[in-house]
Amino acid sequence: MVSRDVSRRIEAEHANRRLARVLESSSDLVIFLDAEHRVSDMNEAARQRLAIVPMACPALMLKDLFHPVSYQHLHEKGLVSVQQSGHWRGSADMMAQNGDVIPVLLEILAHQTLSGDMEYLSLVARDMTAQQAMEQERAQYQADVARASRLVTVGEMASGLAHELNQPLTAVVNYVSGLERRIQGKEQVEVATLLPPLQRIRATALRAGSIIRRMMDFSRKRPPRQQQLALENLILDVFDFCSRSAHQHHVMLEPPQLSSPLYVWADRVQLEQVLLNLLLNAIEACTLASLAQPGRVWVAVVQDANTEAGRVQIEVHDQGCGLPETGLVPLLEPFYTTKPEGLGMGLAISRALVEVHGGTLQARTKSTGGAVFSFSLRLAPDITAAPSTEDSKRD
Repeated sequence: MVSRDVSRRIEAEHANRRLARVLESSSDLVIFLDAEHRVSDMNEAARQRLAIVPMACPALMLKDLFHPVSYQHLHEKGLVSVQQSGHWRGSADMMAQNGDVIPVLLEILAHQTLSGDMEYLSLVARDMTAQQAMEQERAQYQADVARASRLVTVGEMASGLAHELNQPLTAVVNYVSGLERRIQGKEQVEVATLLPPLQRIRATALRAGSIIRRMMDFSRKRPPRQQQLALENLILDVFDFCSRSAHQHHVMLEPPQLSSPLYVWADRVQLEQVLLNLLLNAIEACTLASLAQPGRVWVAVVQDANTEAGRVQIEVHDQGCGLPETGLVPLLEPFYTTKPEGLGMGLAISRALVEVHGGTLQARTKSTGGAVFSFSLRLAPDITAAPSTEDSKRD
């Protein structure tokens, strides 16, 4: 009996030593706390990452290891869950003694005595600093590629945009010339006769300014910012942007017919880029189809039983040749294009931007001819609220 007890104790000591070696060699931060949330021990990875000397461990409390905001969340949610179920998992920001903030994936386990009382807690934290940095670099790369695509699009549309600007500027010059002729050689002029042409000059100059502002908004570099947007206003803005291209290709653009205003939650520039890519592709598809009459491109906004709750479906229809036999998947791959002078980035970037908004870019060939590209957007929480400030500036 005594021999068996000694053997069990020796086996337990061997198991504890093996476990200690595993914990010390682990790259995860492993920390042990007593019932009062005082640090009792931690492995080497935790000591190095948190910049803690071994003799300082007994003086540390749980709150000393976390950023105040994370500790508040941990105190209100994590520790409550541990008391109830003995386990909690989530993300948090730890705070090293040198002031470094360390994002981690955290798991907390409660260890109980034979009588059921909590004896100690163990924390296992995985340092996510490198992964977050990689995700930020990838997001920055995607943003840079998307902006480069917008600049290419603006360059491709340069002649049309120049024409759009030339019209209001020419009109302003004509109005001013008319005013000069009207007042030339006269000592007195009735102010009432000058107001109409002055008002026309003002309206025309504002229109030219709005074209320039829209180009600058579309091409400038800025961080993504999702906000409440008036969907119909935004679609009409994009229609204005590519109307010149549609006119050159003899294609009619038809906006959606909405029975009531709809507001969506999205980033304006990213959503404009998706719609502009899809509309320009649709216009080119109609041109390549060599239609006997002017082609049609129209946008439909769909809310039915097949649309996910709280979202709205945006569809861009054309009368082109439909999808190639290979289907949609190759078209969404970077640098794949069916156009002689295409870059193969428009649809790939559109897919990425749609996915950022929680949707999926889909397409199908219609039985009547042409194709439909569609994606969904999240409806704004309060669709009865007034349009955003940015919308108001454009109206």
